[in-house]
Amino acid sequence: MLRILDAPKSIQKGYPLKNVPGSEAVNYLSNNISYAHPEFRIKEFQKAVLDNMQSLEFMDRGVHIARVLRRFLPDKYEKAIRITLASLTPPNAETEGLGLAVLFYHPHGCFVSEYGLDKIHNDGDDPFDISMKAQYELTRRNTSEFSIRPFLIHEQKRTLSILKKWINDPDPQVRRLCSESTRSRLPWAPRIPAFLKYP
Repeated sequence: MLRILDAPKSIQKGYPLKNVPGSEAVNYLSNNISYAHPEFRIKEFQKAVLDNMQSLEFMDRGVHIARVLRRFLPDKYEKAIRITLASLTPPNAETEGLGLAVLFYHPHGCFVSEYGLDKIHNDGDDPFDISMKAQYELTRRNTSEFSIRPFLIHEQKRTLSILKKWINDPDPQVRRLCSESTRSRLPWAPRIPAFLKYP
């Protein structure tokens, strides 16, 4: 059964944000992946993640988990991301009351931003379209405002053309992504130089 972890409704004293992608989340993530990819080596993956995660803060934990996940999924990015998409829980019908639980999907977004632009990770094939599909699905469960930033920097014209279509999407989370992701300055995210120069 696909599931995400239970987490507080808001940031609380005694529960650092970095604890959201903790051991329980890694357990759920690996079980979800194995649901879509039965040969996934759950125990080895969990050990590789947890052995080096304790000292990392929230954003770095997401990147760390994504990099370890890359080692345990098929070499071709498109195959790996299709497995990842198949492991997602249903889209959120509403976000009210979900709190920090949606941050379970932070490593998934990091996976796209780390590997979703480079043909070298995809046997020479352009991964742009499948990466945008992944970000569409992820933002319906959490947000892709961070993972889409490298696409706005390195593939600005193509990315904006898709965001222009998403402005009218029936899902409010997808519409929200169009405004939030294109902010020239966004907390915890790289700036978009072209947008700073030509607002």
